[in-house]
Amino acid sequence: MAVTRYVYGGRGYLRFATLTAAVPGPGGTCEVRVYRGGPSRARISIQAADGVAQPEVDRLAEQVRGQVIVFCQAPIRDFGLDSSETIADDGSAKRSAFARTLGRQDDLIVCVPFEHQTDMSSDDVKALEDIIATSKAIPLSLVTSIEHSLTQAEGDVEAFLAIYAVLQSVLGGKQADVDSFILGVQPNCEIAKDSRGRKVTIYTKLRNAKGHPTGMPPDEASKRISNLLPKLRQHVKTALFRSTAP
Repeated sequence: MAVTRYVYGGRGYLRFATLTAAVPGPGGTCEVRVYRGGPSRARISIQAADGVAQPEVDRLAEQVRGQVIVFCQAPIRDFGLDSSETIADDGSAKRSAFARTLGRQDDLIVCVPFEHQTDMSSDDVKALEDIIATSKAIPLSLVTSIEHSLTQAEGDVEAFLAIYAVLQSVLGGKQADVDSFILGVQPNCEIAKDSRGRKVTIYTKLRNAKGHPTGMPPDEASKRISNLLPKLRQHVKTALFRSTAP
């Protein structure tokens, strides 16, 4: 049976090593490979048997894109089908088609922070492979919000507020639910009092500090936010993969 390999690509912060996973679907199992496709390039390759329809392959590519963004906290921007190639039974290419590429002008404006260029640990690679294999889909609106906090937010404060909003949305929209979840995954989390004297996590205290008077000097709040932003991103990742269904 012939197999068609579809390659999807985009600009990205390359914070992951090559990984592979087998993903079952209505038309058959697809072999997924995520890898670095060159400087500031991320690629998702999907090998699909004849029984897998193109819309299903496209859906799977977007699903994996969302999983990579959430897990790695690394965006894949300008994402789309780069090429497809039909592989004959003997391994030779029967036909190939080039779909799109990113222009050289795009290459000139890509800026990849140094901390996002290191490969993932072997344990993280295995964990992401397992997530991809479970077919857990992340709502596109949440993926878009996370990408915004990674690429468009003007500084750590704006990113913190954006990612807190994602967490609040995932957990039902209530501030109390955010605090309850954080204390469940981080029992030693610092507790503070908000402007009404209620006990909240430091994350909620800082989130509210940017919109309501709290007695915390703005410079101190900004410094604390910068220090806690990576941990908040981790909490969002945990909440999303716990809440999404295969």
